[in-house]
Amino acid sequence: TADDWLAWKYPSEELRYGSMVIVHESQFAAFVCQGRVCDILAPGRHLLKTANLPLVSRYINSVFDGKTPFPAEVWFVNRRGGGTLKWGTKTPVPLPEAPGHVRAYGTWEVEVVDPALLLSKLVGTLAYCTAERIRDRFDAAIVQAFSECVTPLPARLAELSEEMAGRLRAHCAEVGLQLRGLTGQSGSAPDGDRGGVPVEQRLRKLKRLHEEGLISADDYA
Repeated sequence: TADDWLAWKYPSEELRYGSMVIVHESQFAAFVCQGRVCDILAPGRHLLKTANLPLVSRYINSVFDGKTPFPAEVWFVNRRGGGTLKWGTKTPVPLPEAPGHVRAYGTWEVEVVDPALLLSKLVGTLAYCTAERIRDRFDAAIVQAFSECVTPLPARLAELSEEMAGRLRAHCAEVGLQLRGLTGQSGSAPDGDRGGVPVEQRLRKLKRLHEEGLISADDYA
């Protein structure tokens, strides 16, 4: 789908001054010369000329004496960062202050705020890049954030999600992304995973949590 891609390289590397480049509202266009990101074009219709490609023009004039066509890569970057992404714990995460383990899953969204950093740090030498690249890069970081933030009460996913988001923002910024949001949609302990704790001990803990107002009567039931 259109939202599933992150970056795509225009197949030709022979460009001419005076050519038209159309950048849609959800995109950036980035020009790369000899592996270095030079100029970025915002959404709109652009005639390629020295005025809107100052760094590319400087490179072309110094290396190729201003000749056209000139060699350069054009990358189109999806500002939406691949749309809504999913996260989840592949294996149960141990609870830090209570017996047993918990699973969780949810969604998160990012926005590309620095396409040059994204291309150099995340895309690299790939010919194109999909949202799968983001998921692969951050899967471990999300699960780690969940493991560090999880409380004895998995139902408190709103507070948990916000704390996870705070831990992930710095990771996203390293590759030119801004975290727009992260939600936890489920938190549950796998059936039969009770850590070998006697029933009486579990009931006493649930009763205490209920008396402290941390769980509802339905949870306690």
